[in-house]
Amino acid sequence: MAHSNTIYHLMYGGRHYYFGSIASIYEIFTRDEFGVSIHTLWAYKIIEEHPYIGKKSEVRGGEIKRKTNKAR
Repeated sequence: MAHSNTIYHLMYGGRHYYFGSIASIYEIFTRDEFGVSIHTLWAYKIIEEHPYIGKKSEVRGGEIKRKTNKAR
């Protein structure tokens, strides 16, 4: 199974958090705390050029950059 290189950067309450999926955000925060439902974020299609910016929080999508592993 291939691993996703997508990362979600959440800015909430003056702090920064990083998640590997939108669903994992809701294991830490409730919809009421965060200010938006999981379904809204899924439908929003967050990518680097299209961040979600709400009244209580911001979510930006990005890609983890990794070093290539070349065979020796």
